[in-house]
Amino acid sequence: MLAYPEGVLYRGVTVADVDEIFTSHLEGGKLVSRLLAAEAVW
Repeated sequence: MLAYPEGVLYRGVTVADVDEIFTSHLEGGKLVSRLLAAEAVW
């Protein structure tokens, strides 16, 4: 999943993770580190 405007790539995201990404990252501005893709991936 790619989140903009930051251009953050999350990997292995499941339906169960969407709420956490929305609440923590999109609303709260805090990245969900356990789902972040390594920079080398893209």
